[in-house]
Amino acid sequence: MTEFFELKRPRGRPEGTGLGRVTRTLSREELKRFFSAATKAGRKFDLMFSLIFHFALRAGECARIRLDDFKVENRGEGNLLTLTIRALKGGDDNKPEVPEWIERKLKAWLKERNGEEGNPFLFPHRLSTRSAHITTEAIKAAFRMVARRAGIEGRHSVHDLRHSRATELAFAGWPTVKIASWLRHRNPSSSDRYVHTVEMERLSHQLAASPEEFLK
Repeated sequence: MTEFFELKRPRGRPEGTGLGRVTRTLSREELKRFFSAATKAGRKFDLMFSLIFHFALRAGECARIRLDDFKVENRGEGNLLTLTIRALKGGDDNKPEVPEWIERKLKAWLKERNGEEGNPFLFPHRLSTRSAHITTEAIKAAFRMVARRAGIEGRHSVHDLRHSRATELAFAGWPTVKIASWLRHRNPSSSDRYVHTVEMERLSHQLAASPEEFLK
């Protein structure tokens, strides 16, 4: 049986608003199996799903990452690699630091990607002869392929990696406004459901020491 958090509509709450949405996440064990399968599937998928999970990306945000969105900046503690994420759905762009373990995956993929000179996107369209990025449908299909190889059952989608990350951040004690900023939510209240999910599941869910343990 697939494990996920499912937060159903509270009594008296209009359906489809706020906490009325159903939030599905992968369990810790499923995340470990998923990222193990992603690593075995190749450097492209290893990096792609690491980015989606760590930065809580929507599929479209991942597809549109350009090579020049990665920049080395000096933030007072030495040079740091950052990634500009162009938010969808009217949210605010952000520019988080790229951790070293993702930077290693990025370098490995760029070596393999070398035949795509002239294409500005991190994940080029596989068949297009012009400078196009991978489609969101291709990312969704890749998720289904990796999930199948990992033996994950149920109605999961690539967006559940975003939900999983947000829920882990809520378990780690991040306030709603900080989670909303990380997820690039236009309205901070959109992140309330993750905190509420944590409050409901805290007794039955044991937080990992760090969400990154799924990926290293």
